[in-house]
Amino acid sequence: MTSSSSSPSLQCRLQCGDTNHDDGTSSSSSSSAVVYDFRPDAHKKSAFWLGQQQHKADDPPSQQLYSMAHPAQAVLFSDSAPWAVGGFQLVSNARSVKVYLTTTTTTSSATTSTTQKMTKEDYLTTVKGLPVVATSSSSSRNDTASIQLFKAMCVIPGGVRPVVQVRLEFEQLGLAPSSNKNNNEETPTTLMKLQWIKLTARMVTQTKPQPPQPQQQQQQQQGNIIIIIIDNHHHP
Repeated sequence: MTSSSSSPSLQCRLQCGDTNHDDGTSSSSSSSAVVYDFRPDAHKKSAFWLGQQQHKADDPPSQQLYSMAHPAQAVLFSDSAPWAVGGFQLVSNARSVKVYLTTTTTTSSATTSTTQKMTKEDYLTTVKGLPVVATSSSSSRNDTASIQLFKAMCVIPGGVRPVVQVRLEFEQLGLAPSSNKNNNEETPTTLMKLQWIKLTARMVTQTKPQPPQPQQQQQQQQGNIIIIIIDNHHHP
């Protein structure tokens, strides 16, 4: 579901069959694209969640799975405000996740005295997922027990980085149990399944410098007058 409020928020667009452009943007070649809102963490200002939020380390994770035909990707972006990313954690049925960052750079021309903004997407890294051990509560649920899930973690090198968007490509999906009860072999799956994403990020607020108050202006003027009088006294 998409955000209906006017305040800035972080969103995730799950899509398949995407086409990448030279300017760093991407578009879906099919109509299979759904946008979800990240929810701010109740305790950490810089944490945002898609899926069930775990309030304690031993809390059971969400059993809900977001599904998308493979090849699939998740595009993390802000609907209206600049933002910066520090890293993420996620659980899905992908053994590895490729990470791409889209950033904006400003170039200036000395001859024309003009500036130009350029948006570019760069490959960052590929993170490997670790198998998630099913708990007794989750194994009793058919939606998560039928597939192997992996937890992937990424920390942005150098700290929090301003971005336009973060694009995650899900690769090497885990095998699913065979639908034939008499067959114990696993079969490849064609659906990417995402359980949750925890995003470490912050919204970038742009504040304009406040003009000096009238009292501050008067004090500055008085200080200038005193300096002039002292200079005249020592240098007739």
